Parts: sequence; C-alpha cells; structure tokens
Amino acid sequence: MNLIDSIRPEIREKMSDELIKRVNRIDAEDFTLVRKKVVKELAKRNETINNQSLDEMIFALKQYYTVALLDPKNGHAVSIPVDDAWHMHILDTRGYESFCKEVVGAVMPHVHLDFDVSEQVQNASKLYDFTLDRLKEIFVVVSERWWPERQPTANPDTELVCTHFNDDIAGYTVSDLALFPKETRGQMPAFV
Repeated sequence: MNLIDSIRPEIREKMSDELIKRVNRIDAEDFTLVRKKVVKELAKRNETINNQSLDEMIFALKQYYTVALLDPKNGHAVSIPVDDAWHMHILDTRGYESFCKEVVGAVMPHVHLDFDVSEQVQNASKLYDFTLDRLKEIFVVVSERWWPERQPTANPDTELVCTHFNDDIAGYTVSDLALFPKETRGQMPAFV
C-alpha cells in the first residue's frame, strides 16, 4: 500500500505539497538492506519472518517516520516489533543520515530507554500511548501486530523501547510544516 493512500483523507487535505513530497520520499526509500539485516538479526535469535510480514514491518516503520514528519513538535516512541527495523536502518549510518535530512532536515536521534530510571519508563509509556493515538489519527489502518496496545499491567521491559524527539533539534526544517500542535504528552522531560 502507498503511504499517501493509507493516510486519512482529512489529513491528506491538510498536507502541503512539501509534506506530500516528503511522505513520498519516505515511501521511496530503498529498505533492501534493512530487510536483509532484519532477517539476519532475527535468525540470531532463532526467529524467522516471511516476506509478507517483512513488508508489513517496513510499512509500520514508514508509518513511524510519517508520524515524525507530520508531528515534528512532539516526541514519539516506536513499538518493539518495529524497533528491529528502525535499528537496522540506523546501522546504515550514511543512508539513514541522508534519509532523515531529506525527510525532516536532520538526523532523528534514537533515544534508548533506561529501565532503571522510572521517570524514563513512565515517560516512554506516555509517549508510546501518544504515538498510538497519533498513528490512529493519521492512518486508515494501524496494525495491532506492529503497533500493539500497551498493557498497563505488563512488565514495561517487554513493551517499551526506543523513542525520538524532534522539535528541539537544530536543523529540523519541518516544524513549520507541522499538522499538529506541541502537546504535553508528546514531550520528553525524563530523557533530557
């Protein structure tokens, strides 16, 4: 599925030509290397993934990047299932840097969660819930497999991983293109 076609009509109507161009850039990214690295990484853990699931994982990663583009004034948290793809994309340092600069104007920093710092865990929980809400606002379909609802009673070590923040980064060129305002749930005070 094309990213633009998967974005809710009311969101598409608000998108400038520049945002559409950048979403199309996300969609056009060559994730061949990421796909190979994900397969190898999963094999190290004795896990396998079929091509359809790999396609869905990459699409979910594209959704994450799209949220970062359309909502740059807020931070977001990625799901554990999508995190493997994000990590493998980041490992292609030059490619990832170039991609980020073309999409948002600067490298999207990848912030690891320190489970020993309760403020970080609490904030990551808020950011992940916020990200899920934003995904559902933007996209017609948000896969429960790739973007599962967080279980409040579950161990956060099994549900929460990495985050990124945008608005405070020097070089971000998309804040003036934002479709959403800065929100308290989208802020990352525990990571600063």
